[in-house]
Amino acid sequence: MKILRNLAVVVIAVILVITSLVFLLPLKGSIPILMYHYVVPKLQSSLDVSVEKFEKQMRLIQLLGFKPISLDEFFAIKTGKKAPRGREIVITFDDGNETYVMYALPILERLWFPSANFLILESVTHQLNGSMGAQTVRETSKNPLVTFGSHTLTHEVLPMLELDLAREEMVESKLKLEDLVGYEIKYFSYPTGRLSEEIVDLAEDAGYSLAFTTAEKRALGMKGSRFAIPRIKVKEEDALAIFWYKISGIGSVVSKINRLIEQFHP
Repeated sequence: MKILRNLAVVVIAVILVITSLVFLLPLKGSIPILMYHYVVPKLQSSLDVSVEKFEKQMRLIQLLGFKPISLDEFFAIKTGKKAPRGREIVITFDDGNETYVMYALPILERLWFPSANFLILESVTHQLNGSMGAQTVRETSKNPLVTFGSHTLTHEVLPMLELDLAREEMVESKLKLEDLVGYEIKYFSYPTGRLSEEIVDLAEDAGYSLAFTTAEKRALGMKGSRFAIPRIKVKEEDALAIFWYKISGIGSVVSKINRLIEQFHP
């Protein structure tokens, strides 16, 4: 009987700890940034997340008391102009695919969640690879929940280009997208997340306020830079428990610990 009582106490303690973590993490000031590409009714690629899964993830964010914020709000916190309230989260998309307005945006609007989408200028202009067209971009740019950013002119991997061409990809896409949407394009994401110190410098020189990569490993050696901000890739196979693990900040801590271990035990 005593063993059973002790076991019950342990189980209750574990449940309380887990519950506390669920509603306390991430710690104040730690803001997870989600990265999606395509939200679709039928899966076709590894970049797809189903409409059903996406809605469940957004509902979980709401249930756990997360506060989705715009990139403007994130920038204000990042630069110390605004204090974090705790449990902020940022939702971003790459490539400007039309599935964003067809399937993702209606869910985000119902929950009044802001989001950002990084556009490839050439894809928008010629409506390539399922991208939103120019008219759709113009109309969607008026939505108060939507922020558009640049994902270059042609989605070239920037470190593979000569610096003059990389600069053109970043500067020209910014200017032309500004003409299209009628407001300043302040945010940028690197195609495939690939970057280098020279490319990061170009992002700042181009006049962007923030620039985003993909996984945290891409930003190694540039910790804290406003122009090498890692994001969390969300996958269709992520169970809701895994999704919570990713946005809780635990995964980031574990990755840092593993890298430290590798440094001392290669």
